[in-house]
Amino acid sequence: MFGKGKKLGKDYFEILEGVSMFFYDSESIKDEFGQYVLMECSEIVEPHKNMEHKPPFKFIMIKCQKK
Repeated sequence: MFGKGKKLGKDYFEILEGVSMFFYDSESIKDEFGQYVLMECSEIVEPHKNMEHKPPFKFIMIKCQKK
């Protein structure tokens, strides 16, 4: 989904009307979350509704706590 839809900023896109997503890389993660302690990291897999032939969406959920 990266690069799809209306570009709102660096690595930031409106992929559907009203649905904006920011895409992190390792550097932007350090910049954004460097002052926090990583508590949990897990992958979320969401299949496409009514489109079994398409690969599922994959997201990373990160839980942090302020130092």
